[in-house]
Amino acid sequence: MSVSCENIPVSIVKRDALVYAAELDINNLPVSVCQSLIRSSFHAQLGVLTGAHITVKGKYFSVEQKLKFTVSRRPLPHRTLYLDITAQNINSVETSLNHLSTSITSEMQKQASTSKENPVNAPNVSVNFAHTPIMTPAVHLGTAPASVVAPVPVTDKLNVGINGAPPSFNLILKLLGDNNVNLNYIESQSGTEISIRGIGSGFLDPVTKMEISEPLHFYIVAKDVTSLNNAKGLLKNLLEATKSDLRNHIAQLAPPKVAAPWRNSFKPF
Repeated sequence: MSVSCENIPVSIVKRDALVYAAELDINNLPVSVCQSLIRSSFHAQLGVLTGAHITVKGKYFSVEQKLKFTVSRRPLPHRTLYLDITAQNINSVETSLNHLSTSITSEMQKQASTSKENPVNAPNVSVNFAHTPIMTPAVHLGTAPASVVAPVPVTDKLNVGINGAPPSFNLILKLLGDNNVNLNYIESQSGTEISIRGIGSGFLDPVTKMEISEPLHFYIVAKDVTSLNNAKGLLKNLLEATKSDLRNHIAQLAPPKVAAPWRNSFKPF
């Protein structure tokens, strides 16, 4: 069964016995629209509404960057920016795509209104049901004005690397801070969005309803490489401070050392 709309063809496929998936190419959308679509808070909201899990994958390439590779007849080193949408049923994926289509339309209209141009009607998402490997055609929706310096939306992970913390230390709370104060500060200073994921994080994959089977890590969404590096630097400082707190905590838990009883080394003849 297939539903055909205009301009953005997307295939929904069954990746395995439990997961349906779709890949939405967003690289050719205006930069401001891309930035709104890659926010982890936006993905979390969609997850609650639809039950689908959204991950940002690929890398953003501006028109100028793609042209350089085309002229030199070289392939792009990475796949262009796209959203990977997964869920346990087709309806959740389709509903998520519909919400994404609405968001794209809204953001395109906001951009047109801000630039005092005529509102732009963003194309709807075309949903084609299939059980074959995903082959998403390129999307041509126009480009950002040449005067705009296009930032590169990027995502990355930073492993926590702290093992053996006792339950009384509450590692996750130490990393987050009271009322999430630590991550809120780092996000405000770096212009990124950060979450803690992996084993022991409490973060559940919306599809499997289980923690991601990866070591505990920070998941970072940044508008560009500079913001990403700034966030990593601040997170590393947080990790060093947390390790120091853990050493002090363990030292306080250790029982006091009791001196061995004195023994007379005198031996009778």
